[in-house]
Order: sequence, then structure tokens, then C-alpha cells
Amino acid sequence: MAQKSKGHASVTIDELLDELVRASTTAAEGYLTIEEICAGTGRSRQSVLKALREAKRTGRLSVGRVLRETIDGRLIPIPAYKISPRR
Repeated sequence: MAQKSKGHASVTIDELLDELVRASTTAAEGYLTIEEICAGTGRSRQSVLKALREAKRTGRLSVGRVLRETIDGRLIPIPAYKISPRR
């Protein structure tokens, strides 16, 4: 499905998902938080969430949790995502 994502000119959801696949393969755990995806791709939270919903709809989304340190030094589990490549 070649839906357009708003924000970046002429970027389809499939192209954004491909970008997320590349980003997750460079992550140490293979999973990235929404904030890490936004920072790594330069995309808005809204466009990333839209792409994650599409990945879930097509069976390409894996959800896990990664430990991240809070401002007070505690480690807490945060939802993180991995996108499988297109088949």
C-alpha cells in the first residue's frame, strides 16, 4: 500500500517502514523506542506512529521492551519496536 506520509515530501508509508527497518538493524538490541525512531529518522511522532500501525496491520511489527535510564537513574522497561523487512 503506497499511502503518503505528511511532513516529508512524497514519502510513502512503505518507504518510511523501510527506513525504520534500516534503523532497527543498527540498534544494539534490534528494538527502538518511539523517541529513538523519531530522533534517528527525523520524522514526527505522529508519522512514526502511523507507520507502526501499518506495520502491525501487515504483520511486520514486533513489540518488546528495553531498559532505559530515567532522570533519577532508575532503569525502567519502555515499549520498543522492530519492523521486519518486506517479503
